[in-house]
Amino acid sequence: MHKKGKTVQLNNFNNHKVKYGTIDVTDNKSVYLNLSTWITPKNANTQPNQLVSAINKRVRTHVHTYLNGVTNHGFKYIVDTDLRSSGIRTGKKSFMSSDITLYVNTRFDNISDYIERMSEYVITNIETDYAQLLEFSKNKK
Repeated sequence: MHKKGKTVQLNNFNNHKVKYGTIDVTDNKSVYLNLSTWITPKNANTQPNQLVSAINKRVRTHVHTYLNGVTNHGFKYIVDTDLRSSGIRTGKKSFMSSDITLYVNTRFDNISDYIERMSEYVITNIETDYAQLLEFSKNKK
């Protein structure tokens, strides 16, 4: 059986692991993007449920802003951010992952610049939005 998918890892982010790919590179209908990081709250007053809800909304907002404002391509997309509120405590790292699925009508090789710029845009804005509340790191250690 021949493997049809392709995955690319982007290593130019200090505090996030970023990879993107497609299920079928020859009949490209969708591209997935995964942004993952470990977060640590900086103060004890952080409300976990409110933080998770706010981060989910901010990630979706930044993806929407980038795709509809910056690229002018009007991609259809799905954003799913996974962050569990039960483990968020000061001094403890919690895993956060955002999966973004883009429905495209272009070749996979031609989408890489959009993916890299969108990743940079979303990561930079999330880190700026939460600089006072959270520390971000690539690894758990």
